[in-house]
Amino acid sequence: MQAGKLNSKITIKRLVKSSDGFGGFTSTLSTVASVWCDLKQINGEINEKFGKRDHEIEVEILMRKKTANLIVIGDIFSVEGGSQNYRINEKFEFDLDYQTKLTATKSN
Repeated sequence: MQAGKLNSKITIKRLVKSSDGFGGFTSTLSTVASVWCDLKQINGEINEKFGKRDHEIEVEILMRKKTANLIVIGDIFSVEGGSQNYRINEKFEFDLDYQTKLTATKSN
C-alpha cells in the first residue's frame, strides 16, 4: 500500500450506551479513532422517500489492515472538516496487500 494515497482523515465513532443515573440508558457517539485513508465516492443517487427527495451517497474507503481492525460494521465516520456522517456497511480485507476496503453510505 502506498502511503501517499492515504490523503483523507476520518474520525470513526461508535454508538455506546451509558447509564443515565435513573435506571435507564442513553445512547451517545464515542470516538474510536482518527485515521488516514483513501476515500472515493462511488455512487450517488437521488431517491424519493415519503414525498421527499433524498440524496444517497455511497463511498469506498481503503486503509491499512491494522487500522481497520478497530472498526466494526455499523460504525459511523465523518470526514475531517465535514459535517456529514457515513455508516459503514461492508468490510473486505486483502491479505496480500495488507489493506482493507470498506463501503459506507451517507446517513441522515
